[in-house]
Amino acid sequence: MPEKGIPSRPGLRAWLHSLRARFFLAFATMALLGVGAVGLVSNQVTVRQFASYVSRGGQMRAQQWARLVAEYRAQNGSWEGVGEVFSGSSPMPGPGQGRGRMMQGRTDPGSERFLIVGPDGRVVFDSQEEMVGKTIGAQYLQSGAQIVVNGQTLGTLLDTTSDLSGRSDLERRFVSAVNQAVLWAVLVAMVAAVIAAALLSRRLVAPLRRLTAAAEAMAQGDLAQQVEIRSQDEVAELGQAFNRMTSDLHAAQVQRQQMTADIAHELRNPLSVIRGNLEAILDGVYPSDAEHLVPVYEETLLLQRLVEDLRVLSLADAGQLRLLRNDVDVGRLLAGVAEGIQAVAEEKGISLRVETPEKPLIVEGDADRLRQVVDNLASNALRYTPKGGTIGLHGESDDNHARILVSDTGKGISAQDLAHIFDRFYRAEPAREREAGGSGLGLAIARALVEAHGGTVEVQSVVGQGTTFAIVLPLPPSASPTQKGRVRL
Repeated sequence: MPEKGIPSRPGLRAWLHSLRARFFLAFATMALLGVGAVGLVSNQVTVRQFASYVSRGGQMRAQQWARLVAEYRAQNGSWEGVGEVFSGSSPMPGPGQGRGRMMQGRTDPGSERFLIVGPDGRVVFDSQEEMVGKTIGAQYLQSGAQIVVNGQTLGTLLDTTSDLSGRSDLERRFVSAVNQAVLWAVLVAMVAAVIAAALLSRRLVAPLRRLTAAAEAMAQGDLAQQVEIRSQDEVAELGQAFNRMTSDLHAAQVQRQQMTADIAHELRNPLSVIRGNLEAILDGVYPSDAEHLVPVYEETLLLQRLVEDLRVLSLADAGQLRLLRNDVDVGRLLAGVAEGIQAVAEEKGISLRVETPEKPLIVEGDADRLRQVVDNLASNALRYTPKGGTIGLHGESDDNHARILVSDTGKGISAQDLAHIFDRFYRAEPAREREAGGSGLGLAIARALVEAHGGTVEVQSVVGQGTTFAIVLPLPPSASPTQKGRVRL
């Protein structure tokens, strides 16, 4: 049964083309070849070593019998009656000769056969009297023992079996038992290898199938997909990257939906004011004088500012924001911003402290856009700094960057809000922000403009103590040493 949410692939042909089938066939083939090779080698080595063992044992027994036969021939001078030698008890090999008393186990009735072969290869004695006078092949003589009398080789003694195979029934049964054991071991190992290959291929492919199912769900519009990570390998890294991607896409979708709702809300408020006032004027409720037309005009300005903010953000997102880059003196920039907000600061009873560099601090950028960013931050500082507070504008630099600081001694920003203050239409205090005429796009625009200059915006805030925004801009490569270094504030 296919896993829930994972599409099935019916048909043998489709299965054979799947990655799981390829893994299974690859693992199973390697495992079966390995098991088969081990079984074949084990069987061959076992049979060969046992045959060598039996051959050495036969040679040792033949050597014992050959000494007795040599003594008989020396005493009688012929092979006549030599069969009496083999009618007695079997000679026992001496210590260290390998077989010990096991040779008694081979003497089954009729199983042991003795042949004496002359120097010419003809059989002069056969304990079963079948091959006397016949010629024995040289391959049989290799396992025999020479019969030496007074330094002269008179023949070869063979201690073999009734069928001349050199291997008794007991020994053949032993070899057969070994072959069967090896065969069963190979079969069991092959079955285990196939099962292991099936489980391993399923385990390897399962994360990919979960990724596939999640991707298909995303294609159908469900961006909130997350796959379970159960390992720490390359597939797990792919799963983590997929989860990060889906999280970002889902967050972007939520943000886009929220932004659409926020834009509609921001447009609805001024449009409602404009429509209400115009309807009242048209119906004759309000006279068409300046007192009643000014609110309509102010709301159109608010709409114009909102549309312009959205245009700037869209251009920045598309990388098409046009910047008129020139050398910008940070000191003059801060002095201009301070002059613009001085009157409002005095009216609210807020101290304005401006510390500009003694030596020129030059950055490369669009003077109007940078002025817009600093104005926005300074306006926010004025909005949230109480009477008796202080707003500071500072400029400083290190070896590679210029820093423009806008600080205040206001109420500060909570850690929860601090993580979202650059989000579009985000307000820490929505009601208060709307009363002040803000659209919730100021900080988002400020960050977009700074990033378009290749810089960053940083913020630090402590609730109850104040907030500091830092605009970090790269210094031009051609900046002279006098333009670098920390500026005394």
